Amino acid sequence: MLAIGCSTDTFVTGDGGTGDGGGGDAIVADAPIDVASCQPTFCATGAQPPNAFCTDFDESNVLPSDWSPELTVGTVDLSASPAETCQSVHAHLAQVGGTTGAARIIHSKNVPGTLPVHVTLSLDVMLPKVDAGGTVFFFVIRGGGVSIGLAQRADGTWWLQSSLGTNTLASPLAQGGPIRGSFTHMFLDVTYSASSVSASLQYKRADNNNDDAVQANAAAISLQTSVSYIVGLAAATSTQNALDAYYDDVITTMQ
Repeated sequence: MLAIGCSTDTFVTGDGGTGDGGGGDAIVADAPIDVASCQPTFCATGAQPPNAFCTDFDESNVLPSDWSPELTVGTVDLSASPAETCQSVHAHLAQVGGTTGAARIIHSKNVPGTLPVHVTLSLDVMLPKVDAGGTVFFFVIRGGGVSIGLAQRADGTWWLQSSLGTNTLASPLAQGGPIRGSFTHMFLDVTYSASSVSASLQYKRADNNNDDAVQANAAAISLQTSVSYIVGLAAATSTQNALDAYYDDVITTMQ
């Protein structure tokens, strides 16, 4: 059983309002079942970078001990997605009537004593086809209390953005956003330096299936002692719908 946890983020919307959330109607895959992704050897291939932390959720029926649940409005389990015959991390965020809510898992790593620090999060994700009707983060890297990652805002647009109004990192994805309803690969890259924080997100566009990338920069963040890699759903406002998302083949790095 996954334990209940509390979110440590303070979220703001793109307009500066505060919030966080959750949901879930089942989603039907737009693509055929991906049999290749169900081989429980992903992390054993050696294809990941040196010193990488790799998790293939096909390899166990329980959440690996390296990941901790954070649940306030929803659930996280290991189950088969509509696009796979094998299990992946399934995050269900219930409709959020209050200000915030989360259904996600976290892996943390201590940071070195000097800057710059370069961290990455690589993963396969199946995004829901339904809009939340609020601002929701789908995966992030969190350092110094600030989360940076993929978000959909209440107007349906998709952004690479930070969670705090005091840090104005934000860049819109292409119109239509990323692929939804089937598994797609994404790569989040964040560099913390003494003078700034910079981030980039690589993804495939929903409108033409082409590779695309966005970048953003903001003021420096004090990293404190650790960085967290967070997979799952967190609402930064109230939402109108429940959401379900699936995650697999997660690789994190720090340099």
